[in-house]
Amino acid sequence: MTCVACGRKLRDPISMGRGYGPVCYEREFGKPIREKGRHKLQTDGDIPCYDIPGQMTLDDYLKG
Repeated sequence: MTCVACGRKLRDPISMGRGYGPVCYEREFGKPIREKGRHKLQTDGDIPCYDIPGQMTLDDYLKG
């Protein structure tokens, strides 16, 4: 899996789940993936949700 923003390979499971590496995630959303010093994960409520034009659903992919 690669970063949505820069295309680099993602190795951390948290980054893979987000689709962004830590640097690109902070640039895009203004927050680090983990809080510094506490190593707490952000909840999904902190991530803005939006539709990507032309994005396929899993069902579309399986049918196609």
